[in-house]
Amino acid sequence: MPRRSTAPEQSARPVSTLEKIGDPGAHVLSFLHGEDLGRALTVWPSRHVYTSMAMVVNFPQGEGASWLASALPFLAPAPARRSTGAVLRALGPPVAHRVADEVASLPPRLVLEVVHELGGAPVSEWVRRWSVKPRLAVHLPGIAAQALQQGDKTVVKALGAVNVDRNAALLQAASRNLGRAVTRLVRAGADPRAMGPDNCTPMFLAVSQGQVDAIKALVAAGIRPDEAVYEGQTSLFVAVRQNQGGAIEALSQAGSDLQAPGPEGLTPMRLAVERGMDRAIAALVACGIDPHEVLAGGDRYMDLAARTGQAAAITALHTAGASVDAAAPGRWPPVYTAARNGHADAVTALHGTGADMNARGAFNVPPVYIAARRGHADVIRALAAAGADLQATGPGNTTPLFVAARHGHANAVTALAHAGVHPDGPAQGGFAAVFAAARSGHVDAIGALRAAGANMNALGPYNETPVYVAAQYGQYRALKALLAARANPNVLGPDGATALFEAARNGHTAIVSALLHAGAHPDVTGPGGGTALFEAAKVGRAELVRVLLYGRANPNGSGGDGLTPLEAAVRHGRVDAVNLLVAAGAELPTGGRGGRTVFHVAAIRGDAPAVTAALQSHRAQLNWKDTDGWTALHLAARLGHARVITALNAAPEADMNAAGPGGSTPAHLVVAGGHTQATEALVATGRARFWLPNHQGKTAHSLAQGQEPALQAVIPPAPDRSANRCCVVS
Repeated sequence: MPRRSTAPEQSARPVSTLEKIGDPGAHVLSFLHGEDLGRALTVWPSRHVYTSMAMVVNFPQGEGASWLASALPFLAPAPARRSTGAVLRALGPPVAHRVADEVASLPPRLVLEVVHELGGAPVSEWVRRWSVKPRLAVHLPGIAAQALQQGDKTVVKALGAVNVDRNAALLQAASRNLGRAVTRLVRAGADPRAMGPDNCTPMFLAVSQGQVDAIKALVAAGIRPDEAVYEGQTSLFVAVRQNQGGAIEALSQAGSDLQAPGPEGLTPMRLAVERGMDRAIAALVACGIDPHEVLAGGDRYMDLAARTGQAAAITALHTAGASVDAAAPGRWPPVYTAARNGHADAVTALHGTGADMNARGAFNVPPVYIAARRGHADVIRALAAAGADLQATGPGNTTPLFVAARHGHANAVTALAHAGVHPDGPAQGGFAAVFAAARSGHVDAIGALRAAGANMNALGPYNETPVYVAAQYGQYRALKALLAARANPNVLGPDGATALFEAARNGHTAIVSALLHAGAHPDVTGPGGGTALFEAAKVGRAELVRVLLYGRANPNGSGGDGLTPLEAAVRHGRVDAVNLLVAAGAELPTGGRGGRTVFHVAAIRGDAPAVTAALQSHRAQLNWKDTDGWTALHLAARLGHARVITALNAAPEADMNAAGPGGSTPAHLVVAGGHTQATEALVATGRARFWLPNHQGKTAHSLAQGQEPALQAVIPPAPDRSANRCCVVS
């Protein structure tokens, strides 16, 4: 005799096909299970059924009973069950009992049918057998509830003999919508407020499952419709949370207050809308709730559904007559609200109701614009599918693509491009979207635009390129992304400046380095005629000067006003820049252009040996002033280079008290700078006068007030002129 296959169940052949097989033998049935087996047993000849049932004894312990029990719910009509019962009786009590044990876990309605039609023993014997087995006893309350509902006195009597828990039976009756059973159990002493597992009451079970008959029976048994049935919630709120429209209508008929707020302060209708409970919404509207009601704060229910993204609520409210386009006073159209909050499903639902997909909201902004601004790619796709205008502009005539790129929403950029928006289309003031991404430094957006075919060398209205804009605003990562996309670094931008010049002028060292590595020309002049190196030297950006020199920038290149980078650094006292330029071979100034000499360069650098050498070759320029009025000694004093002061003093003709701008002498500068050692060097010359006033009448002595005591101690006292005064004796 074949054994039943242990492989996973496979779909059986249709019964009509089985009938055509003819008489293949009963063993075929052993390969069927559940519904397939039940259908086959119903239509096959009785002799095959009998033979198949006989095979139960050859199954391993318990398997045959499970196999047969799996088919019982699907045996139809009842005569098929009766014939099966006859087979079981013929096979004897052991097999019948095993099948009975499997029957206990079937739906109670079927259990009652089976115990009467397949009963291999009296009903009371089956019930008693189940009651002593914990695995099976848990099913008795449900069987009892079904028996009471059907008025099955035989089963009720048998269950009474084993003392089935009435409260447990009541919970089963409530959850199965057995209204008559509820009434009979309450009359028999069951507590209508009994707590079951997880603190569930009969009313909670009935309401949460929409069991209207049970709800009515429990209300008739004394349960008030507005009393708390689960964790402080009334029956109405449980029904709303479970989307049970029938339960809501039953509770409304029982007098439940449809406007009373729940524990969270929400009314049932507001809770239904926020949770997207469409059947609950329909039931509440049918019971008298106005779907157009304006809530506290100015929202209407449709606004609330759009903001929370509840597509089902939108459809239900529209069906109930709520408008999908008209905005409440001070509110935005629902489609704008849904787009703003990123609810693509809500947008689709609104489209399905006929809502205007281009209805503008705050600041006259269209839905697609706000979706792009916030990076809601799913919403953009939903709007595109709904036929919305994807080029509808927002503030400043800005397009959705431009605003998505400006805020770095690469997914929104991609969604717009896939929907047909041209990546190079004018977006704002003649600037394409790639300019927005470059200025804001959004690498992902640049990548998305590149993938969509955007031109990385697009020109703006003033001849800017994306590379120029990234360099101007210091967006290093964006610039690297553009250069990786083969953007040209040498395009002349506004006023003829290149990206390299603009980056140098703004002090963006890393960007200058990246541009040089990408092939940018280092010596192209900017609007004022100066090179990038000149701009860096003038403001003393030493690291930037180093990077440019490493990139083969000409240390003697042209600069503004006819100055070289070195002369500009000397003029502005940029010591580190001067040192770097001299080390790179910059030509030393020889005077004439602005009065800057080799002495000025040496003074700024603090290079005393260079001063000594210059005294041999350029002695005549020792006391020359530059165009700002400073001598080399002034610069050495201001920068605190004591050795340079000593070297300059070696020349008797060196003017130790030359007046510079504002009448400041070297003594004023060295004291004001707090340079103690340089002050000592100046005092050691024996020629510096610390008591001379500047144009404000201040002397070096007065400037020393507040300086370190060590510095004050170095300054010689002012000479006593009282001894030279003439005395008149009367």
